[in-house]
Amino acid sequence: MTADQQLGWAGLLEISRLLPAMHNREMIAEHGLGLTLLTLLGRLDESDQAALQASDLAVDLDLSPGQVSRHLATLEAAGLLIRTHDADDGRALDLEITDAGRARLAAARQTALEIVERDFLSHITPSETAALAHIATKILRMTEPGAMSSSSPRRGGRAFTASSRSRSRTGCAPAPSTPGCSSTP
Repeated sequence: MTADQQLGWAGLLEISRLLPAMHNREMIAEHGLGLTLLTLLGRLDESDQAALQASDLAVDLDLSPGQVSRHLATLEAAGLLIRTHDADDGRALDLEITDAGRARLAAARQTALEIVERDFLSHITPSETAALAHIATKILRMTEPGAMSSSSPRRGGRAFTASSRSRSRTGCAPAPSTPGCSSTP
């Protein structure tokens, strides 16, 4: 690796660690929910289905079923979602966001937009933003199913999307369901 390549890679890793952690702390302080919980709410809010199941969220967000279950219990206790038994499969639970959940999510999305502007966009030029969007899209395409050989390690290809089945990776990074991200490129 050249010095620039090393610096670029190290910087990407550091940004990937620091900015989400800072963003998460601020969202918890302002809205009482971290990014994962807000992303779950966003996914429920954007779902084309009348109700989602926890197993769908686990797959779409690359979380374990246990993690999703704990997060959903937290959201339900806060009155931000309701869980009901699926009419076709009594073992499964359908999930629906409540009006209170939508209101909390809308407020969090506004805060997230302000954070992204303050901590990221205000520090780079429009041409740098365009270059970054191009680079991110190019790299993320490698994670699409079938884009890499079967021997190449990859983590499910869902790093930035709520659902690779329902939206393009080029639409937004982070995912549209992530607070502060719209579904328009």
